[in-house]
Amino acid sequence: MANVTITEGTDVIESKITKEDSNGIDKLEVTTKGNFSIAIGDDVTYKNTATTTIFTGLVQNIKHGGARECIVFDHSAQLLNRTVNKIYTSTSPEGIISDIISNYSDLTYNSTISSGVTIPKMVVKDKRAWDVIKEVAELLNANTRTDISKNFYLEIRESTT
Repeated sequence: MANVTITEGTDVIESKITKEDSNGIDKLEVTTKGNFSIAIGDDVTYKNTATTTIFTGLVQNIKHGGARECIVFDHSAQLLNRTVNKIYTSTSPEGIISDIISNYSDLTYNSTISSGVTIPKMVVKDKRAWDVIKEVAELLNANTRTDISKNFYLEIRESTT
């Protein structure tokens, strides 16, 4: 797995960033010039013309042709491939999420939420880490996001009433 920097306007023919695909993962679809070297699993930093990083993630899929069409998921996508088998007792929802982030990814849990809620017992058996996080975040009415520095955030949704 290599670290690859893609710069808009130099290496890219066309690109599109999608916020939250069907799994809740942000996605970059990019078509690079044919001679651009990239492989599945590469850690990508995508920069705009001002060299400001606007997306980071891991290459998930490549279609080869005259140009390369790549799909890059944000770093939280690694949680789609990790299976959790654990029993949590007397743990807060945010504590469960923090534990999963710490033990099943290379992300850093960087949220300050303190719900005051305690889950007496939660048995997780053969579930994807991402699915457990989304389920527990839903209990808190919270969204998740991962920034370009691999910091994972849990953020309470604002009420619309």
